[in-house]
Amino acid sequence: MSAIRSGIFVIALAIVISGQILRHPPSTHPDYPGHCWIADLKQAVRGGSEWSDRQNCVRYSCFAHDYSYEIDGCGKMAIPDTCKPTPIDTTKDYPDCCPKFTCN
Repeated sequence: MSAIRSGIFVIALAIVISGQILRHPPSTHPDYPGHCWIADLKQAVRGGSEWSDRQNCVRYSCFAHDYSYEIDGCGKMAIPDTCKPTPIDTTKDYPDCCPKFTCN
């Protein structure tokens, strides 16, 4: 029984630490000085702060030194056939909105 629990813990840990980080070059908009400009979303994020897009379960982090930004998301992961993912929880911020997995 201990080996099964250890295996489940390893799978759960791998799922928790998986993710995706994308770094974007500096992007600004003349109407929003001191902010990063997320052109795809037409969204300004204040330098040195974060903004969570709950609909897509990602977090945008704006770097105040150059107004580049980073997008953190759940990423994709190979899971065993005996596991099923839950949907994204659009009521929570990243990373709590990421799909969870239940395994038989």
